[in-house]
Amino acid sequence: MSKPTERIPNYILKDIRKNVPVDRNEFTDEEINRKTNYQLLNHYLNWNGIIGYTDSIIDVVESIFNVDLSQKE
Repeated sequence: MSKPTERIPNYILKDIRKNVPVDRNEFTDEEINRKTNYQLLNHYLNWNGIIGYTDSIIDVVESIFNVDLSQKE
């Protein structure tokens, strides 16, 4: 399986990198590659002001597109 930094488009990675604790500037590629898909989505959504809805969004996408996103690797 490819690393997130190799498969996720740069415009998304940019937002993920910026959603870090206040005392940090951004996540490194190594940190991003250690995160689960769920964590990456959650960071992306939080950076874009969508906080607390990750599970709901996953449920809706699974239902509408008839896909299983339960693999939270």
